[in-house]
Amino acid sequence: MTKFAVSILVFLASLTPVGAVAAEGRVRAVLVGVGDYLTLDADLKGPPNDVGLMAGMMLRRGAAPGDIVALTDPGAVLPDGIAVTPPDRTAILNAFSAAVEASGTGDTVLFYFSGHGTQAPDTDGDEQGGQDELFLPRDAGKWNGTAGEVENAIRDDDPAAIARQAAARGVRLVGIIDACHSATGFRALTENTGRARYLDLAMLNIPDIPAIAGASGPAPSGEFVFLYAAQSDQRAFEYPLEDGAWYGDFTRNLVNVLTNVPELSYVQLMQAVALQLRTKSGQAAQTADIEGPMASDPVFGGGSRALRRIAVSGTVLKAGSLQDITPGSEISLFAGPADTDPAGRATVVSVKATEAELELLEPYPQVRVNYGEITRRAVDVSFAVALSPDAIAKLNQLAENGAKRLAGALDFPLSKHAHSTVVPTADGFALVGRDGVLDAFGPGTSPRLMSPDISDDPVADLAIALSNHARRFRLEQALAQLSGQSPAGFALLKTRPDIRVALLNGTLRGGRCRLTDQREQATGDTRARHCDGLEITVTNSSTKAQDVTVLYVDADAGITMLWPRPSLSNRVPSGERRTVTLGLRNPSGRAVRESLLVLSVPADPGSQRTVLGALADGQMRGEADPMARWLAGLADPGSSARSLSLTPPGDDLNMYRLDLTITPID
Repeated sequence: MTKFAVSILVFLASLTPVGAVAAEGRVRAVLVGVGDYLTLDADLKGPPNDVGLMAGMMLRRGAAPGDIVALTDPGAVLPDGIAVTPPDRTAILNAFSAAVEASGTGDTVLFYFSGHGTQAPDTDGDEQGGQDELFLPRDAGKWNGTAGEVENAIRDDDPAAIARQAAARGVRLVGIIDACHSATGFRALTENTGRARYLDLAMLNIPDIPAIAGASGPAPSGEFVFLYAAQSDQRAFEYPLEDGAWYGDFTRNLVNVLTNVPELSYVQLMQAVALQLRTKSGQAAQTADIEGPMASDPVFGGGSRALRRIAVSGTVLKAGSLQDITPGSEISLFAGPADTDPAGRATVVSVKATEAELELLEPYPQVRVNYGEITRRAVDVSFAVALSPDAIAKLNQLAENGAKRLAGALDFPLSKHAHSTVVPTADGFALVGRDGVLDAFGPGTSPRLMSPDISDDPVADLAIALSNHARRFRLEQALAQLSGQSPAGFALLKTRPDIRVALLNGTLRGGRCRLTDQREQATGDTRARHCDGLEITVTNSSTKAQDVTVLYVDADAGITMLWPRPSLSNRVPSGERRTVTLGLRNPSGRAVRESLLVLSVPADPGSQRTVLGALADGQMRGEADPMARWLAGLADPGSSARSLSLTPPGDDLNMYRLDLTITPID
């Protein structure tokens, strides 16, 4: 936890009872996006666009234009009524302080920062890790040896006085950080594919001076929540869309959820964002995080009537791929922003970055329509792969016209705008996500595709490996979008079983793996070792029975059904519990990334069981459940050439996902 968070929460703890939830008051926002740095050669393209997204979301959640302060580049496009101020250090701190001073008990102040982050040695001993985290405003400079500071940087100590103001006034604080090293207060790819929001210490001339490690203070509580783009050891990324405009990946997904799902808690918000980040990137580039006693509280503005309504001009919907509009989605059309009865319906026929073309359905509207609302979001399982220049050269060296032959052997496109990229390694090829980082979770954790040393036909073997990963990616995309399908496409508030996973400590004795009694709770992204195990407990506390299927995705994109076992029922009646134990194995000698998927479908009394085993490798799909056959079709890399229904058969689907980094035993 950062000193910023500790400072705020310790003061709040002395004034606010733990767990108290105040009635929602007025919401003010300070939105900071630093793209154009005055003296540092470190410009970013996304932050000004991020601020525009955040401002639009704030308005739709009920904030007034006069209560939103935007500090970003002069060319940023913002909603009417919101002025732009340059994001200099003094202006940022003054705006934050002014928002708190203008607020009172029960009001909310949201502070958002999009830009570069970095770290500097802590010289006063109040940081447990020995490092202070820095926000870098527009006028940030390099290290000033005389002052012992990065010039004009906002050190995590700086907001403490403002936090004291907020605590004294009973103000609820929400902090959102889309910068590198953000999970402790803050956080490159090629120029055209993505960029990390982090500045290396050497770029700022920060010297290697001793840091004074201290204590981070007592466990805090109070009215406060921090939302972070990434873990403390990860980078936060921005990417371009089809129209060339850049956005922070975390901010884009955060705004989508906040815009499409009215009522949710901050924890539910971050769960949805984390799932979006994982399934859109092919591999986990960053893992969003949250801390603070307000984590279970409702997000502000959930009752705003403007949520979900999108402007329509003629047959053009003023939202596109940036807002996750997908071809085939159904739209209800309205004349006014608060109308309850649709004036007509339409289908999305094509999508650009920020708008989509609609086809009106009969009966046609008899009045002019100005707004649309998504009533069913079509599943998007598009997938494309890129070859890095070095991978093309290596493949052409291994086989004549290798890259061209590979393109002809795949059922999906090779494209510059891809979900994943093939890169060469010392022993073959690997697959990296949109961030372009090889082995982001440790040596070997990026999927290895093939080894030329043991391949008679490297092009064919590479095509098979890529097709397996394409199937895995498309299935994960579909499951993420369908799990508890709401009109907005987010699974948050549906009835589902409670899934608990314990990591069981294992040992290797006499060449055999054995589990011990030591265990710990496994959460969204867990590190394990060869011979460890998982204990998956499914408790059905809902009023309906649940049909449960447990799948495991290995490092080579192989999919195995762990449960139900042959001849066993997978139906878990209301009030009952089932437990599945799995041994983790990794004899490869390198770390690998694998995933556990627990799928559940509510069941009516006497209905046929839903078993999604057809999604596993080698299963008989001809006898599969209709939903399993449909999902298997979506996952098939060649399915884009066939006509598939965009509407899932059967009941609603829920998914629990656990990502694992499995290392060898030391």
